[in-house]
Amino acid sequence: MTNCSLEMVMDTQFPTWLGNSVSRHITRDQEFVRNVGKVQWINFQESLRSGHFILAVTQETRAAPPKEYRVTDWDEFRKRRKADETEYAMLEELFSRLVEDQLLATKTAQTDLQVDTMDSRFVH
Repeated sequence: MTNCSLEMVMDTQFPTWLGNSVSRHITRDQEFVRNVGKVQWINFQESLRSGHFILAVTQETRAAPPKEYRVTDWDEFRKRRKADETEYAMLEELFSRLVEDQLLATKTAQTDLQVDTMDSRFVH
């Protein structure tokens, strides 16, 4: 399982399948995990009369850190640009003002939802 970077999680001291008069108790049910932190394998030693025991595999998880999105209200940006009647002597001054207007028309939103992009209509 090393080719797939899988790790087997089980305890062979606790069989997962009950044998009978011709076969012994064995650990037939195997669990594999990948890219996880703390994993716990539990055999409840509770049979469902099928020969198999009830098993549980738990792992520690953490919430993803909130993502921060910046959304520009382009209507607001255009309004600011239309209201600006300044005559700029240097091109750099105009660029600085454009950046400033864009920052003033931009809102920042945070969410813990796993989304690729933020819809500007939902940013308040």
